[in-house]
Amino acid sequence: LYTAVPIQSGDEIIGCCRVAIPLTTINSHMRHVLITIIWVSFIAALAAFVLALQLSKLTIDPVRRLTRMARRISEGDLNQEIETASRGEVGELATAFNLMAAKIKETVWLLRMDRDRMSAIMSQMSDGIILVDAGNKIAMINNAARNIFKITDEASAGRAFVETIRDYELDDMVQRSLKTRTQLTRIVETSRPRKTIMAIATPLENPPSCLLLLQDLTEI
Repeated sequence: LYTAVPIQSGDEIIGCCRVAIPLTTINSHMRHVLITIIWVSFIAALAAFVLALQLSKLTIDPVRRLTRMARRISEGDLNQEIETASRGEVGELATAFNLMAAKIKETVWLLRMDRDRMSAIMSQMSDGIILVDAGNKIAMINNAARNIFKITDEASAGRAFVETIRDYELDDMVQRSLKTRTQLTRIVETSRPRKTIMAIATPLENPPSCLLLLQDLTEI
């Protein structure tokens, strides 16, 4: 690369200044600058990738833990609590999850207490009690009802009402009560075992079901 500039004194040219640089030197400097730019770009991209990875880890990991714990809660494991150092939206989500898990645990505990208390009361009743769900399956049965029909826990748990009781008149009464949503009362003569029973079928809401009260009148 060559360039020349005249040197003037007034209107008279008294000389010239020439500068010459080999193209190999210029190309070498250009390659150095290009390599420097490439390395700076690579380091900046690598730093951005590492920063993005750390930020995604801070955001995604708590969400993944929330997903795993929500799945465990749905499977019945209520002893779940998530800890996170985040104070942003993820931290608020974790706090809300912990509150929800604690509330579910409390609600389940109260329901179990009510269920156990109801089971204790029903087991001491002299009258038979059978709860039949909307699918005509036995949801609950007390000892008095089992004694009336001579059935066992294994034979009644979750089975169809008519298959367990084997009395079509009682089954028809339960079906009518569920369908019409009215209380029905009948005196029923069962054949197996042979008994005289006064039955009262009462429809229930939430969930739809029928509560069957049975009084054994055979010995009266």
